Amino acid sequence: MAVDCAGGNLHILVCEGNQSVSRRLGRWLERAGIHYDWAPNVSRARQWLDRHDYDALTVNLVMPDQGGLSFVHELRSAGHPIPVLGLTIREISRRQGLPLPVGSAADWLDAATEQARVIFALKVASREVPGYRPRVLNVQSDAYAAEVIAHGLADCAEVVHATSLAQLQRRLLTASFDLVVLNPDLPDDPDGRAPAMVAALRPCLPMILHATYRIMDDADDARAVGPAGTAAGLVETIRCFATAPDPVQQARA
Repeated sequence: MAVDCAGGNLHILVCEGNQSVSRRLGRWLERAGIHYDWAPNVSRARQWLDRHDYDALTVNLVMPDQGGLSFVHELRSAGHPIPVLGLTIREISRRQGLPLPVGSAADWLDAATEQARVIFALKVASREVPGYRPRVLNVQSDAYAAEVIAHGLADCAEVVHATSLAQLQRRLLTASFDLVVLNPDLPDDPDGRAPAMVAALRPCLPMILHATYRIMDDADDARAVGPAGTAAGLVETIRCFATAPDPVQQARA
């Protein structure tokens, strides 16, 4: 990711049911000078949030004790302003080798799996939170993939579509949303500016990254190509979200 986001002494809460994945992500965060705490479930995440003021929260869409999105809705309903990234992380060891190149069958299956996870997570949230029907901005350049999301969520969400970085910006500036689902592979965004744009324009708007990040605990991660990039790119996305301007402070300036 080419976006450069400043900010030091950041403190991140990683809400992830897989301990091995959280440790690998944590090592990459620490390499970038970002401190983190790990919550293996939503109950533990609540305890951490009671103790500390975090700069951002990452949450797996499917947690062992509660859906990730219903937890995010809970935080927003309580007025908690923490920036939130919904993620899917795939762990890869050196023995497994590197994933197949972008455009391969494996990459297509990853995209389809992410669509299913997003749909499932929102349906779980609608069951866990009565009356929950979020307005979702689905940022996706592929018309077929966008239609799959829209059709799958028709009974539990209002979905608005954006096909490019420019359209994403217009949507964020002219309408309100409860959630952004972002496939960062946009044709007019080769430098990966979309997550930073969401963070800058709507700092308190939760975002799901519709992509599988592949976390490797060694230098080979730099060669692990995927729809949204590598662990290093994910860390920079988290940094951008954590350092987005505070809207309250901006209003006072």
